[in-house]
Amino acid sequence: MKQFLRTVEQYVVPALLITTGIGAVIFYSSAKGLETQPSEMLIGGLCLFFAGVMMTPFF
Repeated sequence: MKQFLRTVEQYVVPALLITTGIGAVIFYSSAKGLETQPSEMLIGGLCLFFAGVMMTPFF
């Protein structure tokens, strides 16, 4: 069971980071996002995305 949870963790956490990062970048790039969101949101979204990519077991 521990091995199964560790294997699932290797794929679920990076997937959540990648989707959250992509969502933040898409929200920032929307018309409403450009008017109301600071540029730090774009940097944060990109950091989440790249952290997720670095955590994948394929990298």
